[in-house]
Amino acid sequence: MIFNSISDVQSVFTVANSSDFNRIAPHLANAERDYLLPILGENMYHELVEFSELGTLDNPTDVQADMLQLLSTARTAVAHLAYFAGYEVLNAYIGDGGFKRSESNSVKSLFKYQEDNLKAYLRNTGFNALDACLQYMELHASSFAEWIQSPTYTIYRSAIFPNTKTFDQNGIIGNSRLVFLRLQAPLALVEDLHIAPILGASVYAEFKAGLSAESVPAKVTVLLPLVRNAMRYLALAMLMQDTGADITDRGLYFESTQSTTLDNIQRQPADMERVASVSARYHAIGQSYLLMITTHLGKNASDWPNYSGAGALTYYRDNTNKKTFVA
Repeated sequence: MIFNSISDVQSVFTVANSSDFNRIAPHLANAERDYLLPILGENMYHELVEFSELGTLDNPTDVQADMLQLLSTARTAVAHLAYFAGYEVLNAYIGDGGFKRSESNSVKSLFKYQEDNLKAYLRNTGFNALDACLQYMELHASSFAEWIQSPTYTIYRSAIFPNTKTFDQNGIIGNSRLVFLRLQAPLALVEDLHIAPILGASVYAEFKAGLSAESVPAKVTVLLPLVRNAMRYLALAMLMQDTGADITDRGLYFESTQSTTLDNIQRQPADMERVASVSARYHAIGQSYLLMITTHLGKNASDWPNYSGAGALTYYRDNTNKKTFVA
């Protein structure tokens, strides 16, 4: 693990000196396995673990300074996600007599609204710190050779949206990695069902190869914003329709939040008419960008000689009837 004692936890998260490290350690290990390992890759993760065991460095090199910063950010992510994931277990006393809630005359449990706010803080801070890890490694890639050589980095480089910051250029999702993670399925669908057919197999393969190249070709750099805007708005339109709906072993359930007398912030799902209206607007914007992609490729045939338009869907906007159609 990247934590060796309770003091390592205290460096990024405020906990009492009397806290038992052995009690939080299993949750830290789970958080590292579930969240940190997938973004770092096996080799980079193990290198960070080994580096965490070195202790204090008096005169760190540039590479060691970058590793220290990554370690601090990674610990921030893991600590917050560990307390979030293990929240109920850490609040319980587990003995031979079963599960009991810990409480004394001087220390009381939180109110329900305080628990909800705290868990939201732990979750959001943890996930956003994961994004900060990715952004820092990208900016200081030369210091993280194990990451650059990993399959994780290859996937990261070839992704149209490698991180939350790239997606949230206009602040639509408030730089939330949690929302960005929920967008992964819609983004994949949009890429497969809209972007790939419009570009065609040859241009799509060339475009993706260009993204992962050491030096991204100028023509890919010019096309990329159009592709991102189309995917951004179409994926958001899909997510708006699905948000609050979760498929469980008992079927499809919809979740909502109700305000209580102890919470002066009212939260409730948008009504279906409002969801449909905003979703339709985002969908129309996305379709407009799809049309801009085909127009751009047609006007820049010398840059994309393999683009013929054959098999690609061409979208047209009927402003009179407020509809988008394929022809």
